[in-house]
Amino acid sequence: MGSGASPAVGGSPLPETLVRYQNADARVTSQYGRLPALLRTAGSARRDESARPDPLSPASWLVSADESHLSYFYRSLAATERGEPGALTRVSQMGDSSAGLDQLPHAIRSRMQERFGDGGAGFVLLQPHSRSYVNRLAQPRVTRDWRFCFIIRGCRSDGRYGLGGVSFAGRGSSTTSYHTRRGSPISKFELWYAAGPGGGRISVRVDRREPTIVHTDAKRLEDRWRSFRVTPGRHRFRVRAAGGGTVRAYGVVLETDGPGVVWDTLSMYGAFTPRVLNQDPDHIATQLRHRDSDLLILNYGGNDLGRYAAGRVTVAKFEAETRQVIRLLRRGKPSMSCLVMGINDHLKSGHRPIRPKHVEALLEAQRRVALVEGCAFFDTYQAMGGRGSFRRWMRRGMASYDRVHLTAKGRYEIGKQVYTALMKGFDSYQKRQLKLPQPSYAGLTVE
Repeated sequence: MGSGASPAVGGSPLPETLVRYQNADARVTSQYGRLPALLRTAGSARRDESARPDPLSPASWLVSADESHLSYFYRSLAATERGEPGALTRVSQMGDSSAGLDQLPHAIRSRMQERFGDGGAGFVLLQPHSRSYVNRLAQPRVTRDWRFCFIIRGCRSDGRYGLGGVSFAGRGSSTTSYHTRRGSPISKFELWYAAGPGGGRISVRVDRREPTIVHTDAKRLEDRWRSFRVTPGRHRFRVRAAGGGTVRAYGVVLETDGPGVVWDTLSMYGAFTPRVLNQDPDHIATQLRHRDSDLLILNYGGNDLGRYAAGRVTVAKFEAETRQVIRLLRRGKPSMSCLVMGINDHLKSGHRPIRPKHVEALLEAQRRVALVEGCAFFDTYQAMGGRGSFRRWMRRGMASYDRVHLTAKGRYEIGKQVYTALMKGFDSYQKRQLKLPQPSYAGLTVE
């Protein structure tokens, strides 16, 4: 980025690596509208055969030691596909900058919603915590800034960062608006906030209606939610701190009545895996229990490569941290399915050069923990082509010259592979269900 200072976000400078990532990826992001064409031409480019996975078997990168690892998710998806009333399948994807700009999540989400129906934008923050926070379906528009605390800073002594890892505060005029996209029939808007001693008022306005005042004063600190039902269609929602004291909030949820798929993007740029442990266990359990997701996807590890290469963390320590994070997040809803996405190939992490042995050591740790903890595992590294794939993807415009991140084109390729792998697993699940013994009605009398 040169010698200039990193731009500030919420009063704190952005990590230099993130700033370089944002600038490097901006050129590709501006081509968002051309991505389908980019993907169509990717297969015709001349490339080293060892650099690409077999396109006929993308499911080979999805590893599960047990058929039940994704069965809860698939069961919900089956109800959605049958068109059962109100059948929403919810997915929450948490991660570092590998999930940035909502590119990888949206590459999966768009395909899922095309097949199973549009369930809405899902959970959206009140304000971007960096220029790379994006929700493709309902980007927040902030006219008066909120003060916020981002989980990677460890700045909340009570550990209450909300589902998205950011806690927002406002006293008087902090304001955020959400405009739902054309063709997405939103019918539910839900405010996620905290009530506590001395809490102020939050004004929520739907379209041109009179604002609803939400009071946040309470005897003790607690998480709360306020839902607003609207006629299915396109709407505008405005959230504003309306005085009377400081208000705390985490974000909003936008959903349809279903059936459909909702895919939350919960990216935490610059986050090491253990930063998730800054969450208060009871608080994040309550948040995830209320969100009621059917599948949790964890997308961390890229930033930990720098720690490992520098000798600041061992494989055993990283493995223990990953295990703690999985257990912390599944505590709120143990029944939900879990998928760990492995680290993509890297040439750098922070200022540290990264070698294949670094990637492979942490990747194998992620795989071990995932399978032991009852999660499926997607091998992003092998899906790229394994050793040396980052340089090959750079030549194809699929990996950034920051030597850390995939470009939009690369993320959409990985997203396509994840979707295909999940759908192959879903088709296998459906076939297994058809082969189950059917109940016998012999001897029953129908009156």
